[in-house]
Amino acid sequence: MSLQPLTDLILPGNEILATGSLLSAILAEIPPRCEGREARAIAVRHLAEAKASGNAALATAFNARPLEGRALIRGQAYLTDALVYTAFDVARTLHPLHNATEGERIAVIA
Repeated sequence: MSLQPLTDLILPGNEILATGSLLSAILAEIPPRCEGREARAIAVRHLAEAKASGNAALATAFNARPLEGRALIRGQAYLTDALVYTAFDVARTLHPLHNATEGERIAVIA
């Protein structure tokens, strides 16, 4: 899935979180035939680090431009969406469903 950045973010989307790089880093670290628990731990560690880094970047930007609260909120929404999309992409890569049902295709909405 690809995430389209919202407009009027306090920072460009790729400065908040580079989703492609994050997904690549997660998948590169997961060895072939890895146990599910180990793969999840790797993904969670990367996602947590990306969240902390994104929050730090947003905090720095907001400290520099404290009157742009709405842009900060949009940046936080972008960060959250990007993390969810990345987690979903990791799950689809590790556990592919070749003939997913309609419910399975929209499960990320829940």
